[in-house]
Amino acid sequence: IDHSRHRKEVGRITALLLCVLLIPLVFVSEETWFALAIILLIVAFLGWIHTSVAFAYLPELTDDETELVKLTASFTIVQYASTVIFLVAMIGLLYILGLTDDEVVSARIAQSVSAVVTSIVFGWAWTRCFGERPAFQEVPPGSTIWSAGFKKVYHTTIRIYKNFSALKWFFVGIAFGEAASQSLATIAITYLTDVMALNSTENGIAILLLFIGSVPGALISKKF
Repeated sequence: IDHSRHRKEVGRITALLLCVLLIPLVFVSEETWFALAIILLIVAFLGWIHTSVAFAYLPELTDDETELVKLTASFTIVQYASTVIFLVAMIGLLYILGLTDDEVVSARIAQSVSAVVTSIVFGWAWTRCFGERPAFQEVPPGSTIWSAGFKKVYHTTIRIYKNFSALKWFFVGIAFGEAASQSLATIAITYLTDVMALNSTENGIAILLLFIGSVPGALISKKF
């Protein structure tokens, strides 16, 4: 994405597709779960593209590396804090409506709210906040805009593997650590539902506690 001047357009398109694909997820049921699982795979793929585009704006916010670290930590705090607010709101809403024991209806309500909020926030971000940006780098000779990024990652990987042993093992650790942390919430929900027999509200409280712990962690990271 660094080699293209169409960063904003890619962000807008992926944001629009994500918002559209969130709508069918509202109709989750025993009959639709397989089709929705396929949609979730597409959503995950589009989400990574969208995140890459958004992250491409980060280095242009400041030339000060210390300030960039603080900004990244602040964005992480906002991300987890937003998740906490959403969970608290959903738990309260479901309790008021008396739907704490109906997992399917709870999922539909939560997904409906998520789709609406996501559409509003993405719409505001990509029409008011993100601007047009020129290509950050020129496409190297012998490469295309589609292959330049892959070649750069390949050459960087080989260089790290041959010359920076500590950095190599650091990235290996990060790869496994990120995989574990990203899958924790999903595995936890399955365990809490099937083994501990928690209902949707109790599951929400458990995941809420998990994310609450993430906010102080992001705050601490700003100090180091």
